[in-house]
Amino acid sequence: MATTSSGRHTEMPRRTVAGTGRTAASSRRSATAVGVASALVVAGLTSVFGASAGDAAIPSLNIDAGGPGLTASDGTVWTADSGFTGGKLGKTADPITGTEDGSVLRNYRFGMSAYKVPVANGTYKVTLVMAEPYWKASGKRVFSATAEGVTVFSNLDVYKVVGHDVELTRSATVTVKDGALSLAFKARRDYAIVSGLRVDPVDVAAAPESTTPAPVTSSPAPATSSPAPVTTSPAPVTTSPAPVTTSPAPVTSSPAPVTTSPAPVATMPAPSGTELSWAPPALTNPVTIDLASKPDGRINLSAGTDYILRLPTDAVYRNTHGLEIVGGRNIVIIGGTVDVAGGWYSSGTGPGVPADGMVKRAAYFLSQTGTIHLEGVRFISSSGNLSEGINISAPLAKVQVQNVSIDTVLTGTQATNHADALQCWNGPTTLLVDGFTATTGYQGMFLNPHDTSTASAVTENWVLKNVEIVGNAQAKYILWRVRPPQGIATYNVFTSGGLGNWNSSSDWPNVTKGRAPVDFAASAGAGYTSPGYAG
Repeated sequence: MATTSSGRHTEMPRRTVAGTGRTAASSRRSATAVGVASALVVAGLTSVFGASAGDAAIPSLNIDAGGPGLTASDGTVWTADSGFTGGKLGKTADPITGTEDGSVLRNYRFGMSAYKVPVANGTYKVTLVMAEPYWKASGKRVFSATAEGVTVFSNLDVYKVVGHDVELTRSATVTVKDGALSLAFKARRDYAIVSGLRVDPVDVAAAPESTTPAPVTSSPAPATSSPAPVTTSPAPVTTSPAPVTTSPAPVTSSPAPVTTSPAPVATMPAPSGTELSWAPPALTNPVTIDLASKPDGRINLSAGTDYILRLPTDAVYRNTHGLEIVGGRNIVIIGGTVDVAGGWYSSGTGPGVPADGMVKRAAYFLSQTGTIHLEGVRFISSSGNLSEGINISAPLAKVQVQNVSIDTVLTGTQATNHADALQCWNGPTTLLVDGFTATTGYQGMFLNPHDTSTASAVTENWVLKNVEIVGNAQAKYILWRVRPPQGIATYNVFTSGGLGNWNSSSDWPNVTKGRAPVDFAASAGAGYTSPGYAG
C-alpha cells in the first residue's frame, strides 16, 4: 500500500450546476450497484463495469460527495453523490483555499460510515478530498478511513494539518477483487467528513516483472523447511506472553463496578448508523418508568434520582400533556412517538402563556438537576395544532436534544402563546442540539436562560447542529437569543419563512436561510434505534 497527502489539488473542476432540491430521508440510504451503474452510464463511464483484459482502458471515477455532480471546464465528470451508508449533506458558502477551484469542497457528506462503489477488479489509487468547513481549532474533529481494509489515514485532524476551509487530500493504492471498492469511516471526535472521492486505475507491473520474482519464490522453498526448528523454537516465546495477557485481567475486572452502574443505559437500542455527538449520562441506580402506564403524560420524579423513561417501541404514546417531566436528576428518553392528543389544559406558569393559562406543549422539563437526554422522539398532535414545542425551566440541568422532530405545526400569536419550537426561560447550564426539526406559526427558538430567574449559571457554550426550523406565513422570528449564553456554536442550521433571525448575523454564525437538503430527524419516532455516540 502507498499513502500520499496533499494540501493542494489542482485538478478540482469548476462547478457548473448546483443542487437546490430537498432530498428525502430515503435517498440517503446506500445506493445499489444498479443505481450506481446507472449514474455512471449517464456520465459516460460504462467501461468501469465488466471490464476485461481486452477492454478499453478503465477511466477514472470522481464522486461529488454531498453534491449533485458536475462536469468540470476541462471535461472531467464528477458524478452525483452515491454509494454511501448513512451520513448527512452539508454545505458552506465560505471560500476554500489550497485549491484552484473550491466548488466541490463547498458541498460535503459528514457522519457516513462507509462508501461502496462498483468498479472493475483491479488496482486503484483512491483519493479522499476534504476540508474543515466548521471547526476553527484542532482536536474538534478526528476520524479515520480505510479502503479495502487498508488504512488511508488514522485519527486525522484536518484543521490541525491545514487549518479552516483549506483543501486536504489523502490517498492510498488498493486492489479490488470483488467488483466493488469499499471505504469505511470511523469518527473519534465529531463526524467523519469528505467532499470528493477520486478513483484512478493504476497500471500494474508488466508481465516480465511479475514473473521475475518466481525463482525467488521457489528458491526459498528449502529455506522454508530449514527454519522449521526455528518456528518451533519461538513456541515458548509465544507462550511466555500468556502471563502478560492474563495480568491485565485484574485491571479489566476492577472497573466492573463502574460498568455495572450504567447497565440500564446499555439496554437502550443497539447503536447503528451515523453517530450522534453526545452520549447519555452515566446513571446511578436508575429507576425505569414505562410511560405507557402514564396516560396523562405528567411525570413527577424524586429529586436526586436518575431515571430511564421508556416510550413504547411499537406504538404511539397518546396522552393529554405530552411529556411534562418535573424533578429528577439525570433523565434519559430514547426513541418513540408522542401524540399530544388531548385538548388545551391549564399550564401553570411560563413565558408566552396566554392570559387564560391554557397551553398545549410537546414537552416541558422542570427542575431537573443533572443531564436531560432526549433522543429519537417524534412529537405530533392528532387532535389539532400544538401551542408550544419543548420548554425548559431547569436552571441546574444540562440538556441534550438529538434526532428530535416536532411534526405538528406550532400555532400562536404575540398576544397569546408564542409557539416556540424550543424555549428556555430558566436555565439550562448548557444546551446541546444535534438533529432537530420543527415548523412554527410564530417563533422558532427563544433562548434566554435568565428570562425568569438568575439561578442558572451557564457553564459552557451552547451548540446547535443539524437543525431546521420552518416558519409559515404567520411566523415571526425564527431564531432569537439573549446573552447569556455568551457563545452559541451553529453548524448546519437552516431557517426559512417568517422575519428571519433576530440579532445580528454575528450572533448566528453558519446559519443558512433556506430549506435544509435533508430531514435531520428523519429517524425519530416509534421503532427508533440509536446510532451510537461520537463523544
